[in-house]
Amino acid sequence: GLQGTPVYRLRKTWAQVPNRKQRTYMELAGVMSEEANYAAYREHLARAQPPLVPYLGILLTDATFLDAALAALPAGDPVRDARFGDLAMALLRLQQRAVYLAKPLPLLQFVILSARHNTEEENFVLSQR
Repeated sequence: GLQGTPVYRLRKTWAQVPNRKQRTYMELAGVMSEEANYAAYREHLARAQPPLVPYLGILLTDATFLDAALAALPAGDPVRDARFGDLAMALLRLQQRAVYLAKPLPLLQFVILSARHNTEEENFVLSQR
């Protein structure tokens, strides 16, 4: 959102942002650049130490483009399976790097696990309202 043209046009607003904050913003904008299919972000993510939260939007975009690019190939095709397997392995590597330092909260676990959940049918009926 911050890299959109309308935001760049806010010259008076940008003039009020301290130089240090602008430099930080430019560094982050460089990391999230769309150039070479987010190569800078992917490299940064590969080097980052946990804990980290990857940007899910890029992974979803990868999956969407893969599906569109390989749509002509039938399910079970070795090329299609290999490409989606690569994406699944990337997700697995991110998941295996996860470090959670949070302590379990038994009361919260109890509340979540004992809460009533709607069935698919109930959700469908509710969505029609």
